[in-house]
Amino acid sequence: MQDDRASLQLPALRIQARQPELPKSSGTWWGNLTSILSKDADFVQEHARFLRARADQSNAMGALMDSRVTLARAIAKLDQLPDIIANDYERGRHDREHELRILKLQAKTREAQACIALLQVEQQLAGFQPTSPSSTSSAAAQNSSGLTPADVAQMVQQLPEISTETASTLALLLEGLLAEKERTP
Repeated sequence: MQDDRASLQLPALRIQARQPELPKSSGTWWGNLTSILSKDADFVQEHARFLRARADQSNAMGALMDSRVTLARAIAKLDQLPDIIANDYERGRHDREHELRILKLQAKTREAQACIALLQVEQQLAGFQPTSPSSTSSAAAQNSSGLTPADVAQMVQQLPEISTETASTLALLLEGLLAEKERTP
């Protein structure tokens, strides 16, 4: 009995979907050949309109399915809306913190550049001051009022950003101010 079952095999089933076929004619057989052909042509045109309508219906169904998939995706995104909002908030906060850090670094850079410029000016001024205490007392004895216009003109000439015309005008101005100071008691 067991051998009978093993030898029993079912035939393979072939299932093929058949495409609908158009009838070859309208079924009219009575009349002359021209009238039969015109009725067949009318039948084919009517059937073609029917098939176009079915194709339009199929395309509309496909578009409806696509729009429903799009709607389902949008609804799924609504579930994630709180996470999206929190992410946008965090990104904005990080951007603002980054901008503040950049501003602080720029301010520190400007401060460091100002300190460097101040040190350079102090070094230039230190080069004009007398180095020994004996020369300082003799310079104070010679001119108790401080720098002379000639000293100022010499310092101004060493600065490259000041033109010679401006330096000479500044020297004349200082000489005039000293002369007025000496006149007033």
